[in-house]
Amino acid sequence: MAQLPHSLAYIRHVVAEYFADKPVRRVEVFGSYARGEATAESDLDLLLTMERPVGWEFFDYARDLEKELGLKVEAGTVVSDYM
Repeated sequence: MAQLPHSLAYIRHVVAEYFADKPVRRVEVFGSYARGEATAESDLDLLLTMERPVGWEFFDYARDLEKELGLKVEAGTVVSDYM
C-alpha cells in the first residue's frame, strides 16, 4: 500500500492555520480521510461552515489548500444560522 502524503493530524493543522483569518466558523473533514481509509489517490473532503455567504473566494480556498497539501480538495459550504 502506498504511503499517504500527510497524516490527518498534519492536514488538520494546515487547514486550521489556513482558515484562521477567513470567514469560516468550522471545518469538518469527512470521507476516506475521516474514516481512516484514505489511500495515496484519495482526495480531501471538507465541509466549511461559513460566517457569511462567500462568492468566488470559496474556490480560492480549495485551490490554495490543494497547493499547500499536494492533494485534491473537494469542499462544500453551508452558512451558519448562528451568526
